[in-house]
Amino acid sequence: MLAKDINILFRTAGGKATKKELGLGHVYRCMNLASEFQKNKVFYLIEDYGGVKEIVTKNGYKSITLMKPNTSQIDEIDQIKKIIFENKINVLVIDHFHFSKKIIDKIKSYCKIVSICDLNRKELPGNLVVNGFIGFKNKKIKNNFGTKCLLGPNYQILNKKFDNQILQKKKFDILITFGGFDEKNIIKLIGKTLSEELNKLRIKIILGPVSKTHNQIQDIVKQNQNKITIVKETKKMYKEIGSVKFGICSGGITTYEFAAKKIPFAIICDEKHQLLTAKIWHKKKIAKNFGIVDKNTPKKISKLLLNFEEIRKELEVGNFVDGKGSKRIRDEILKMF
Repeated sequence: MLAKDINILFRTAGGKATKKELGLGHVYRCMNLASEFQKNKVFYLIEDYGGVKEIVTKNGYKSITLMKPNTSQIDEIDQIKKIIFENKINVLVIDHFHFSKKIIDKIKSYCKIVSICDLNRKELPGNLVVNGFIGFKNKKIKNNFGTKCLLGPNYQILNKKFDNQILQKKKFDILITFGGFDEKNIIKLIGKTLSEELNKLRIKIILGPVSKTHNQIQDIVKQNQNKITIVKETKKMYKEIGSVKFGICSGGITTYEFAAKKIPFAIICDEKHQLLTAKIWHKKKIAKNFGIVDKNTPKKISKLLLNFEEIRKELEVGNFVDGKGSKRIRDEILKMF
């Protein structure tokens, strides 16, 4: 089979999903990998909790099927099989935090299966498991199911533009971003601190495409027009990150994006499962771990702003993430054929 003849189905979920530990990270990761298959037919099966179909469509993908949230496993298997048969799917890529082994077992005889995982997870059946977790050493192994696993930050799936290491002019001191959906309203929580402790710092805030725009933040921006810039969303996060000296983000994919551009950062976790990643970044002295978001978060941000240069100099981002993960995974998928 020629590489261009391979049809790929991405099964993922995200959006304004409160208490689902989702956001938009899984969706963007799928699109970043899909961009490596521009000559192929790409399909999406998505649990959309708000805003996802619009984002995927804006990125040029039209073959999108929506799945109702909380669909039973039997119905999900039937829906996946239907898409596989109707579109002659060769590869099913699964990027879903709670996807089950049972569904993989029921589908694996119909096409190749690639599972994208987070944290320590790697024990899944199928043909390929991908996990770019910073806590893994870069290596290829077989798991207990005999599935080939690509582990470590060399296999973290980022936008291909993060592979570009050209130095940019630093237009801002700090970039604040909490993904596509700031569920815990962290930006609003630290808003007052920004106004009080700005000093000479220039700050940029990216809200995220499905996040709320708070009046309080807008007022702070008006009062500090020369120091704070706020945007709703961006398609060029690699440029935004490259143009700053420091980042403040949650403990998801954005941490790897800052590391890929060699920008030190501080982590405010908005979910408990992010704490492990945050601790590892902190231990490697690449980032500051401010823990889970709580009432003390504004004080931590205030201390950071007051001691910005000292804290920034304590951190050193080496070559932990090179931005080539998507290409490596594309090559491994093509090897299966």
